[in-house]
Amino acid sequence: MLEAFSEVQGEEDEDEVEEEEHACYVVLLAGPPASGKSTLGKTLESRYGYKHFDIGAYIRENIPPGANLEDFAIASVELILQTETKVILNGFPKYHRGLTLLTSRSGVYLEFCLWLQVTDVDVLSKRATARHVSGERPEDDEANFRTRLKIYEEETVPTIRSMHCPVLEIDAATPKKAVEELAMQAWKTAEVRIGHKAGSRHRQDPDEADFEVVVCLISGEERLRPLLPARAKVRTLRKMLVDDGETEFDLNFYFEGRELLDTEIICFMHGFTVGCTIHMTRQEKPPPPELPPASPRRLYDYPVCFTGDSLVSILDPRSCKDVQVAFSEVRVGDLVRIAPGKGGSDEHCNVKRVWKHLWSKELEIFEVAPGCRLTLGHPVLRNGRWCKPESFCKGEWRREEFVYQLETEGHIDIALVGGVQCALLGCYCGPDFGWNVFTRKTVKCEKPCAKCDRAYIPGLDFNPTKLPKHMLPPTSFEPY
Repeated sequence: MLEAFSEVQGEEDEDEVEEEEHACYVVLLAGPPASGKSTLGKTLESRYGYKHFDIGAYIRENIPPGANLEDFAIASVELILQTETKVILNGFPKYHRGLTLLTSRSGVYLEFCLWLQVTDVDVLSKRATARHVSGERPEDDEANFRTRLKIYEEETVPTIRSMHCPVLEIDAATPKKAVEELAMQAWKTAEVRIGHKAGSRHRQDPDEADFEVVVCLISGEERLRPLLPARAKVRTLRKMLVDDGETEFDLNFYFEGRELLDTEIICFMHGFTVGCTIHMTRQEKPPPPELPPASPRRLYDYPVCFTGDSLVSILDPRSCKDVQVAFSEVRVGDLVRIAPGKGGSDEHCNVKRVWKHLWSKELEIFEVAPGCRLTLGHPVLRNGRWCKPESFCKGEWRREEFVYQLETEGHIDIALVGGVQCALLGCYCGPDFGWNVFTRKTVKCEKPCAKCDRAYIPGLDFNPTKLPKHMLPPTSFEPY
């Protein structure tokens, strides 16, 4: 699956993101097991025209034997996000990993969450037992129900509370008709809070969603009381305070005891109402990090990799056009472009393996072009010749949690990254680099291949912390 990588710059007037070719508007339906999510979901589907996707029912009917539940759930939801335009996701996300999927995908608009509340566990238990006895849910015996409830309380509830969209609670212990009426009222309330009709990006009234917020220190001293536009984010408050002279300290923001992210939309925060107080703290800025000495340095003290925010050109099968995708989002099966040109599948190679290395240290990064950020010594094709980025570009030290490399099908082993042709694993880059360990591969061609007979090393681990020293340059390998 491909994910277009888009970057929205600027402040609040640029937060209105341009529609992608395919947009999917998502309403979440959450609650404990046996709270009535499936019943309510069908009613909302018929009333509002959203596709009701019951992830639990889908898994029970379709999951292959031995498959991982969460992996299958995420893959299923990814497919729905690609094919539908308006979806009610029932019972998803259960874990924070699923929420990350919804908030990181371009073209997915997470509207709001309807959260069914049943505080009396005995009520839930009786409902589960009735479904079990009637045969509606034969697997949901008492032990299974208790296990599901425990996962909900320990994993799902914290995930719901961390959502950056309006979360509206509904008393689901009442009769079915009353729950439906409460849900429809909550739906209307949500549309007011997000400033537009669900299923579109058009504001109903540009003025009705503007809101006031109060920013105070923990001591109670008021620092700001601004009137903000509907989709203002926490970073707006930070900018206002910096402009007001708060430059000496690092600023942290909290709401109801939870630290806020700069990217959170303020009026979508769980429990937020107009006029609420956001607290801020001041922290001493840490001293600038001591950089490792610039010399002496050896080329293979560091991984020859890409950073996760580098942008690789990948063919989108839906539009048959190239899109820019962050390295951290590349998946096996994606088609990466190998050279500039007009396009076409013959100018792309199939990704066969993605190497993701945990690093968590300072690295010298060379930005040879916007969207092309490489580590020391990574071969770059420049003016028809392979060269090292440090030979023409100034590096900058920064901390990287992960670095990435790819193996592709065949033996071209080049990718267009930020518009620059860069070597992938398996690529021979001329005598200046030699037949080093990075010209080897761990994935063979599908058909018998003389080059693979020499290049293929089964079990080779390209993790820079695990490569044996005897395999590192100047060790040379057999040409092919």
